[in-house]
Amino acid sequence: MSGAKKAGIRSLGHQFGENGRAKPSQYLVSKSRFLQKDQRALLVADGEGRNSVWCAGMGLTVDAFDISPQAIEKAKQLSLDKGVSVTYTVASCDDWDWVPEKYDVVIVVCANFTTPCMRVRLFDNCVTTLKPGGILILNGYSMKQLGVLMLEGYTPEQLDYRQNGFSIREHFYSEDLLRKTFTNLEILEIVSYTERERKENGSVSVAALMGMMARKRHSSSDAAV
Repeated sequence: MSGAKKAGIRSLGHQFGENGRAKPSQYLVSKSRFLQKDQRALLVADGEGRNSVWCAGMGLTVDAFDISPQAIEKAKQLSLDKGVSVTYTVASCDDWDWVPEKYDVVIVVCANFTTPCMRVRLFDNCVTTLKPGGILILNGYSMKQLGVLMLEGYTPEQLDYRQNGFSIREHFYSEDLLRKTFTNLEILEIVSYTERERKENGSVSVAALMGMMARKRHSSSDAAV
């Protein structure tokens, strides 16, 4: 088994974590008009704090968690550097206390590390913790990222290699997947797009992404738009 194949999803997850650095998600920033001062927001698997700090700077009351203590320490330092307040917690997606109907906004960016089974639990919990009328903002890698990975040297065999029961390709999002997953939400938007970013070494990386914004209905009888 090759070293790349052994790395599997773990090496791909490292790529997810490195993308964007201290800049907030462009998709999240594009939704700023839907975010209001003093709304309570949850940032899921927030990493080094780029998105939670931006939300706090917008005047939201922000909770954020990540499984990595090192990432949380960097996030705390970033919040201090930016002069904003965020409540950070070291927790996994399964360990977080998903209090029902607590948040006005739940934001999930680059959570493609989740396996399909874990993704079901995570997305169900995100919906549960939203208040009626609350907004879910989701941003992550789309199925088109598979083509990007092949251009970067991954082979079809590596993409189909199964680790812990799942292949790399099963971690990516499609519009059909999101619509089938969030049938209990009013989907306001699903978009597929690409972003380019120049790295420190001068090279340019390309990411194939999806963005979704959806609202929790006030009752099960509310009609979807």
